[in-house]
Amino acid sequence: QYLGQAPVRALLDAGPAPLRERLQALVAADPALTDIGVAAVAVRLTNLTPTSELERALQTPTFEALQQKADEATFQRRALAVEKERAIAENELANKTELARREKLLIAEEAENAR
Repeated sequence: QYLGQAPVRALLDAGPAPLRERLQALVAADPALTDIGVAAVAVRLTNLTPTSELERALQTPTFEALQQKADEATFQRRALAVEKERAIAENELANKTELARREKLLIAEEAENAR
């Protein structure tokens, strides 16, 4: 009942102690054992581990969070690259505009000098 009622994550976090205590109480209270004169002195339960499939399922949220952080970092790098490209394009446009302005002034000065 204990294993069926508790969430898997809570069982794993609690470790083997609560399960061992319940098993010890059940074994000690078992009339079949007391009828034949057997008394359970102690129950040992050394480890509580999930199956490989359950372990992978429990790890999924962690892996998804890591992937989300990696995706966010990739997005930020791409956004920064786009921003840098925009700044470069603006700088190139400003340079072209300045060159066109100077060329216009030069043409005007040459026309003025030719008179």
